Order: sequence, then C-alpha cells, then structure tokens
Amino acid sequence: SGELPRQVGTVLIGGRADYHPVYGTTLSPRIAMVSSLPQGLYAKAQFATAFVYPAFAYRSGNSLAHYVGNPDIKPQFVRTFEALLGRKGNWSRLEISAYVNLIDDFITFDLTRNGRTGKYLFSNQGDLNVFGTELSGQLVLRRGKLTLNWNGSYTHALGGTDGGFLVDGKLAGASKFPELLSNFYAQSRPLKWLQLGLSAQYSSDINQEIVPEVRFEDIVGTDGNTYSSRDPTSYPIGGITINALVGVDLPRGWRVRVGASNLFDQRRYRPGSVLVPQLAEGRVVWLGVSHQE
Repeated sequence: SGELPRQVGTVLIGGRADYHPVYGTTLSPRIAMVSSLPQGLYAKAQFATAFVYPAFAYRSGNSLAHYVGNPDIKPQFVRTFEALLGRKGNWSRLEISAYVNLIDDFITFDLTRNGRTGKYLFSNQGDLNVFGTELSGQLVLRRGKLTLNWNGSYTHALGGTDGGFLVDGKLAGASKFPELLSNFYAQSRPLKWLQLGLSAQYSSDINQEIVPEVRFEDIVGTDGNTYSSRDPTSYPIGGITINALVGVDLPRGWRVRVGASNLFDQRRYRPGSVLVPQLAEGRVVWLGVSHQE
C-alpha cells in the first residue's frame, strides 16, 4: 500500500495464490483505493478477482445426503468492479455503492438433473454477469432515543449471462434473485424502561420457472381427485413483511419481550426454493421473559 500524491487517498495492491491438487495454482490479484473527502465524505474503488473451488461433496457425492458427485465440475471465477461513496456525521450515515460481478462457470444446483433423478447434483451452469447498486443509511434522532436504519438494492443481469439464469430477462431459473430488495428498521426507547421496534422488508417478485421434469398433469390422487401442476405465476414471492417488538424492563433485572414476525400474515413463497417454491412462514407471535442479576 502507499499514499497517493496530495493526500488524495491510499492505494492498496495485494493478492493471494492458492494451490489445489486437482485444479493447480490460481492467482487472485486485488487493487483498491480509499480516500477521505471534505464535509465528512469518503470514497472507495476496487477491482478484485476470486475463484471458488467445488466443494468436496459436489465432486465426490454423499449417499447419506443424496448428493451425486460430479467429477467434471470446474472452479468458478469472479471478477468484481465496485465503487462506494459515503458520508458520516455525528448522528447520521449514508452510503451508495455500485458493483459489477462477472462470474465464469457459475456453480449452482442442477435443476433439470435433480428433477429427473430426485438427487442433488451441482454443476457449472454457465456465465452470470450482474450489475447491482445499494443505498444504505442510519439516522439517530432525539439524542439517541430513536434510531432509523434502512437499505435498498437493485440487481440486474447484464449481457453475456447464460439463458438458464434468466426468465423474461430477469434473474430467475437457477439464480432466483429479486431485482429490488429493501429493509427498514426503527428502534425507539421513549422511556428508560420501554423499548419499541418496527421493521419492514420488501422484495420484488421473481418470474418463477419450474422445470418440466417436476411438472405433472391430470394425475389421480389417493383421494380420487385429478391434479395438475400449478402455473409458476401462482406462487407470489414479492411483497412487504412487517415485524414488531415491544420490550419492558422490570425491576430487579427482569425483562419482558413481546414480538411478532410477518405481522399481517402475508402469504409468500421463499425466493431461494430449489424446485417447487416453498411457502414461507406465516405470522409468528412470541413472548420472552428473562432475568439478569
């Protein structure tokens, strides 16, 4: 590392070398620059490369876990370009960042193979190129009695991405990642013994794809009725989830916490489900009592 002229910032140059008995030696260089700017601003820019060796179970299999080994699997390689600009004050922080990830030979779950065999197999599914940007921040009000935190991200596939990762031009298929994600959390302590919390998460919908190998049509069930696979669009994934918390500190070290997740019992499905989407957890209300000497 070294200082740039006129105290523009600091440049960092590094890397690592890794050896694998199957895949040989791989180099991963990295160069970054960080800089402090006027008015509490700061900035960072970085280029880095990395690789991911296939896990042992991906190559060799595991009969107890229904993993099928894939001796032909190769490492995946990643090139990342990223930049960040932020500002920090006494009671606030704000950051905006952007990145481009270029992934060669992305390792992921082989949907088609699993649909045919009912066993887990991972393989190189092709190239995945992604652009993303994120905005995050924190604001502290009322001398620390109220804290607001938020972050939001936008992620989109770039040209050169293999079609198996896309549905209608958006990340789906084997990737299944929402274009828009955001989180908000507010925590307040209006009284010394009272704590209030409210959080919200938003996810945009994903254009689902269910591989033909797991679809069925006009199958007679044990109840005598005829069933067919549901249309992928009938599995809503996006939406807003609200969570709440109320805490009370009692005398002699006792604490009581009451909380609820998915407060309005939204019916959503998990974005990371592998084959057929899985229903996410509904409303959960909980009560906790603790004591501390």
